[in-house]
Amino acid sequence: DNILDPLIVRTALSNNCTRGSNAHFGHGNGLRDQEPLEEELRLHADAYSTSPSVEYDIVDTSNATYVDEDPHVLLKFDWNARSMYKDTVVQQKAQESKPKFSLASFFSSFFKPRFSRRIAMATAAPEEPSPTNMLMYALPHQTDRLLQYSFPGKPESSTTTTNLPCTITLHGHACFVQGNSWIMREDLDDTNFLTKRIPDVTSIERIANALQTDIGYELPPEYQAGAGDTYFSGKMLAKLGRIILITQELTMLSEMKSADAVQDYYVHENKQDVTEPQAQDLLTALQGVDLPTETEISNAMTRLRDALTVWITADAKTPFIYDVSWGGIVSCGCNWNGNATRGFCNNRFPDCPCMQDAGMNFGNGFYNDHHFHYGYFIYSAAVVAKFDPEWGRKYFERVLLLVRDIANPSFADQYFTVFRHKDWYLGSSWASGTATLGGEPFLNGRNQESSSEAINGYEAIGLYGSVMVTAFQLAEDTEQTKIAAEVRDVGRLLCATEIRSADRYWHVLHGDDAEHTIYPSEYQPSAVGMMWNTMVQFQTWFGGDPFLAYGIQLLPITAASERRDGVKWAQQMYPDFANSCEGSDMCTNDGWSVLQFYMLAVVGHRTAALKLANNLPLEVYTTVGGNGHSKTNTLWFISTRPDVEVALVTDTDFVIPEHHVKEYLTDCDCPDTCTNAQLAFDASGNSCESRIKYLMNNFAKTQHDACHQVGGAEFPDACGGCDPDRCADPPKEAIEQKSPEETKEDEFCPPCGNSICLDNKKNQCPPSLAAPYLCLSSGGCSMTAWDSGSCSKCCKLTEQCFQPFEPFPAPIAPTLPPVAAEPVVPAPTQSSPDEPVPVLIKEKKEEPESLADSCPMCTVEECLNTKVNQCPRSLGAPFLCLAGNAYGGCSPTPWRTKEVHSDICKKCCKLSKQCWD
Repeated sequence: DNILDPLIVRTALSNNCTRGSNAHFGHGNGLRDQEPLEEELRLHADAYSTSPSVEYDIVDTSNATYVDEDPHVLLKFDWNARSMYKDTVVQQKAQESKPKFSLASFFSSFFKPRFSRRIAMATAAPEEPSPTNMLMYALPHQTDRLLQYSFPGKPESSTTTTNLPCTITLHGHACFVQGNSWIMREDLDDTNFLTKRIPDVTSIERIANALQTDIGYELPPEYQAGAGDTYFSGKMLAKLGRIILITQELTMLSEMKSADAVQDYYVHENKQDVTEPQAQDLLTALQGVDLPTETEISNAMTRLRDALTVWITADAKTPFIYDVSWGGIVSCGCNWNGNATRGFCNNRFPDCPCMQDAGMNFGNGFYNDHHFHYGYFIYSAAVVAKFDPEWGRKYFERVLLLVRDIANPSFADQYFTVFRHKDWYLGSSWASGTATLGGEPFLNGRNQESSSEAINGYEAIGLYGSVMVTAFQLAEDTEQTKIAAEVRDVGRLLCATEIRSADRYWHVLHGDDAEHTIYPSEYQPSAVGMMWNTMVQFQTWFGGDPFLAYGIQLLPITAASERRDGVKWAQQMYPDFANSCEGSDMCTNDGWSVLQFYMLAVVGHRTAALKLANNLPLEVYTTVGGNGHSKTNTLWFISTRPDVEVALVTDTDFVIPEHHVKEYLTDCDCPDTCTNAQLAFDASGNSCESRIKYLMNNFAKTQHDACHQVGGAEFPDACGGCDPDRCADPPKEAIEQKSPEETKEDEFCPPCGNSICLDNKKNQCPPSLAAPYLCLSSGGCSMTAWDSGSCSKCCKLTEQCFQPFEPFPAPIAPTLPPVAAEPVVPAPTQSSPDEPVPVLIKEKKEEPESLADSCPMCTVEECLNTKVNQCPRSLGAPFLCLAGNAYGGCSPTPWRTKEVHSDICKKCCKLSKQCWD
């Protein structure tokens, strides 16, 4: 009797080809015979899907039934099929049997003949059709794994493939499968941090040498304080984590007393068998190298643990907060005031710019790339917990918040959406969140760029769950052990499905491999750079060079990389990747060649790859493409790539050329004599440095050869301190000494004390030290020392004054959801968009009109000139000096340009809020 009863209509397009000329839908010169398809659709038209669900069953391979099988999971799609016949006609008959007239029954009677004909055609009018007649399309990665299994207690699970013609989709041929539910087997890898394979013994010396530098790696100050973006900070945390893991692995192996002990270790860790000669060769190689000391390893772990702890607690300058609108963890964001190495955030929670600006932090506040970002943090937490189980137990719930944000498996968790990024039907994930394009959704739907970083995020969850199982077992905590085991298993499943879909839809194979072919022959690249709902692109968000599209599918290099990067695909993609990389200086200079050399090892040239990677300058590991890697990590994973039965060859037998690597000028191997002053010394009109760089950049000379030519042959007297064959004493004029003027300046303007440095009312000078002389009487900043006539007392700011961040009071702890089974609804973490956050502003006294007029409002050009304008965005010192000795200085009061000592600042302007809009 309810007029709002659902009207269920199911349609199927059996033929969208009208002339027969389409190769996919036509047959020869005519239309393809559609009658079998139409008949099959009629037979299955009664069953339709409602609220499909995903289930999984981790198979215990220790069980006698599966003792000879590899670890795997049975993944089930339950379509929850219902019968249209039951839901419409039978219900209508029941309604029609009621004598009471209603408008609803009138409409039911009106539509009755239509329903009757449709049902009769589709099912020959069975009384109760079976829902197992459900017909659905399966994609290529599904059809090769569909099994006729049943879950415990669910014997109805079944699938049957059909002989119906498949159809072309963006993801290849989609074929019909009959069944109310699908069961697919997913093989799982063991949760290993490094590799199952022993490293190439010829690489041990190189790795040990790299460790001597890498073990001292420190995150940039802003990342240590939890103030940077969550992408690059996470990458650098994980980078340090892998350096520690490799150090610990080699140290432990080096302490083993016999080859038998090495063999037992690899068997115990479920790694590959190692022969006695291999084990003995490894021990011999390790005995001949120096590895980091226990103190160095401990210090590295302390740096990792401390930095990670800051990020996952309220101590972070840009803390993680819980967003009640979408149910997730987002970064508050930081409005940075300073340069690349020092400065501070101009905002504090609850002022969270990340939730207002979709362009900040790669859209983290709008749920973009969370599985990329948080995967690095979770990986780092796994490393710390592996070596410090007590820390792992203490911060388990904090790290679990990040896990729940991207991989929550339970609908019972009311705080987080279920599997936020995962598309279970495609097997892969979508990286895009809630951000829009001009207020409208992207026309091509959702997208994901880096399949490899999605894999890394889920690999990290599996590793974290695994180490936490051990941590809680040590504490004999049974309940938490079960939770950790579930985290481990969910991570392994997500990682396995992501790898298989990446291999199918991001890794493109060409040629005769018809079974694996997805895209038409017109798509020539060997990888997809960006996957959308409705298209694929061979480019990235940050550039169109081929090496970028390939490289973004390869980072980071971890244990999962071996399964991710199949040899067949690697050998098809490597030539194009290498040609693109070798044809662009940017590939090396921005760190992408790290991945090229790694792939060179994958395709069968491990020795050449080790040599080339070893020659890369350390600077590449600080670049945008290389800062998540380290030399140690690169050499380790190259050295552990498996032997290839047939290495990649070309028409010229693949002779590996000496790759030109652009070196960076450091100290010409003369650290004591080739100082900054020596490099800056005049050599016939050019500095020693500029001449050396000219030879390196334009004549492909190595640093050694260029330095020797300049310091040894061309200008032995002027630049001899940079001749690597002599390292001669530099000219006296090139030895850094203070001038009488500088000595006088230091006497009148001594270094500022800590109390002045940290007093943000007195010290409003730019952190860049562009104007380091602070007048304590007026608050002005000058490039040169003040004189007693214009400033009664001053001091000189130094680097120590600008610690990474301005010491704010302890931030308000963001509200985070509990992990308890019955959590309490969290309080909102920010004001409603309609209720502005109240801001207290101290009343300022107006300056005399004549003095204020001396500094008019800054023009747009003056605002945007970042070489001059480095004043704080807080507008605590809004008066910018544009000419004079105080050029670039910032003052809380107008500069006195019209007075006697106007040479201090001859021209100034006043900054406004609009300068930063």
